[in-house]
Amino acid sequence: MRLIPAPFDLEANAREVDVVGGGRAGFRPSILALTLAGGSEDAPTFTYVDRHGRSQPVETRLHSRLLQEKRREWEKTGRITHSDNHYLASALLRHPVHGSNIARIVGRRFPVILVDELQDTGWFLGRALLAQLANPNVRGLLVGDPDQSIYEFRGASPALFDEALSLPGAKRYSLSRTHRCAERIATVASALSASGRAIAARGETNGRAIILVHEHAQASAVSTELLLAQVQAMAPEASSHALLGRATTTVQQLTSSLRREDYRGRLNTVRRLNLAARLLAGGATADAARLIELVLGDLILDGKPLPSAAELQEAGISRRFWSLAIGQVAWAAHRVESPNETWGAWKRRMREMLSCTASRLGVAPNARALSARFQREELDMDPRPPLDGPGARAHSMLTTSTVHQVKGAEFDCVTLYVPKPGRGGRGCPSTEWWSQGASAEEQRIAYVAASRARNTFVLCLHRQSYNALRERQPNFLSLFEVHGAAAEPGESGRNPV
Repeated sequence: MRLIPAPFDLEANAREVDVVGGGRAGFRPSILALTLAGGSEDAPTFTYVDRHGRSQPVETRLHSRLLQEKRREWEKTGRITHSDNHYLASALLRHPVHGSNIARIVGRRFPVILVDELQDTGWFLGRALLAQLANPNVRGLLVGDPDQSIYEFRGASPALFDEALSLPGAKRYSLSRTHRCAERIATVASALSASGRAIAARGETNGRAIILVHEHAQASAVSTELLLAQVQAMAPEASSHALLGRATTTVQQLTSSLRREDYRGRLNTVRRLNLAARLLAGGATADAARLIELVLGDLILDGKPLPSAAELQEAGISRRFWSLAIGQVAWAAHRVESPNETWGAWKRRMREMLSCTASRLGVAPNARALSARFQREELDMDPRPPLDGPGARAHSMLTTSTVHQVKGAEFDCVTLYVPKPGRGGRGCPSTEWWSQGASAEEQRIAYVAASRARNTFVLCLHRQSYNALRERQPNFLSLFEVHGAAAEPGESGRNPV
């Protein structure tokens, strides 16, 4: 039995809500995708994840209506999310009349509270925790690192540490030594510490910190295989590698350029379906869903990638049925019909699945388009490797992921890819990693990325960012032992910067 999480199951069967206002056309997320991220119990603020996987704030004028929508959902279905649960717990424990009595009853059942990863605690869960710890009969041990607080978009904040320390009798115990990072990497991480706290290394090795400079306007133009080969040559003893990006789109673009060992054909639709199956096998359900949506948009909606709610409505397709179709196609791609299923048999099965999916959505299947995207190839008679075989992504030495998805993990070698800055220098490390007077979340994200590395940390950034760092943060650049240019197709070796 396999449990498929959202967006394949729960969200597909939940009511959609208007986060634009006024009934205007726009993306409508599931009521279950709304997160209560801040504010007060009487007037909470909301965020939601858009169709590109990015967290977005909801306009203030809509918060009151969305809270009413949430309450109707709770009363009607009895179904709540983790975010809902945190909000309700905070509302009970901080109730002006009954809160103290509720906290006393809970304290009798749970007199000791242990919290790990305190920096990930969301806003309302943090309010509930502080209310419970204010009970003099309750004791707590809170463990965490404010420099790793990177879920600000969900309401987490390093300020929770200061609030906890302000409780009567609170004591701080600082741990300044890392047992993960080698000395040079610990020095880089210390330079990225938003709190200014220096980190002592584990001691037995120096490690390596390397800068590579690229010239690409888009991550999709990167030869990821060549970049990884260059990194692996610099860290030949590494038993695990991580290629990390700040944004989901960056990781998707880097991943899409990798030629998987198990499919060496030329058909983009087949490549996307196969990669989606492997992403699903590895637990990256959201990335798998977006790849499937690209395939469906190409075949059913005349090439419209990641269609909006308005585009689906124009085509006569319910967003709910569209989400269900994504899950069904992803599961079909992941499923193995027989131990020796060939590429040809799998392609025929997926072609039939897409044809049936179009019919179920009320769209006539385009037989010519399907034929073009599932042409015969020389490899059709070859067995399709199993998803948990030697070539499977989940068991390979390489992990490609956003920084948020690997927080808590560690790797021998970590490469952080930073795209070309946007207009006005948006996304440039020289400003975002040292942003005076603003949220230090981007700096903390960079800190988490660097501190995932045990022995080698590679910072691959655009020349524009490199030049800005050289001008504004020369001391930071001096911490890296090697400055080189990321290799390009046709080049032999590494060019000087």
